[in-house]
Amino acid sequence: MAQGLRSASFANMHVEATDVVRQVEAKYPALLFKQQLTAYVEKIYGIIRDNIKKELSSLISLCIQAPRTMKASMLRISGRSSGQTQSNHWQKIIENLDILLKILQDNH
Repeated sequence: MAQGLRSASFANMHVEATDVVRQVEAKYPALLFKQQLTAYVEKIYGIIRDNIKKELSSLISLCIQAPRTMKASMLRISGRSSGQTQSNHWQKIIENLDILLKILQDNH
C-alpha cells in the first residue's frame, strides 16, 4: 500500500511540474521569445562561421604552401610572378571577408 501511495504522489508531482512550465511560458512570453531568438541567432552565426572557415581554410593553406613551393619554382619562374601568386591568395581572402562584411552590413 505504501508503494501505491508513493507512485501516485510521484505521478502528481510530474503533472504539477509540467503545469508550472506552461504557466511560466504563458506568464513571461517576452522572456521565452528572447531566449528562442538568442538561440536562433547563435545558431545562424555558427553556420556562417563554419561556412567562412570552409571557404578560407583552402585559401589559407595555399598561402602557407606558397612559400614552400616558391623555393622550388624560383628556378623556373621569376620571383615576381611567384610573389604575385602568393599575394593573389591573400587578395582572395580579403575579397571573401569584404563580401561577408558587406552582406552583414546590408542585413543589419
